[in-house]
Amino acid sequence: MVAPLPEYAVVARGSGWASCLRDGLETWEGVPVENFDLTVQPATVVTGRISLDGNPVSDSENGMRQSLSNPRIPRIGKTTSRPRPPTPPTVFFHKFTTDAEGRYRVELDPGDYLMSRYACRIRTSFELTDQCEFHLDFPEQTAE
Repeated sequence: MVAPLPEYAVVARGSGWASCLRDGLETWEGVPVENFDLTVQPATVVTGRISLDGNPVSDSENGMRQSLSNPRIPRIGKTTSRPRPPTPPTVFFHKFTTDAEGRYRVELDPGDYLMSRYACRIRTSFELTDQCEFHLDFPEQTAE
């Protein structure tokens, strides 16, 4: 059971698998949601190394912001003329921490991502589709 809200975004994730992020799921009190399918596929294993001036950034908290990239699905649930407020893009945030050598590993579903380090001025955008693996190093140089 979920609380009735104007709209939900849904993604399925498990060890080694994921679905695409989908939005457009409406809920109504007392009305079951039907015909909402998610297709899962192997997750993309994203790996890389984060460094500063060539040295590993160890035990660093980092994040990847995922924005909805697949088209809006039709409303699912009770059809009505309920006003639909403008909604901002659907975003999920995936946190991860580097190891002692600055390496990271995270399993992600297909979508558009923006990787950033906390307190860092560099951000990197990338897209995942159906790759099994994706490697992204994140080198940073200090300002001179």
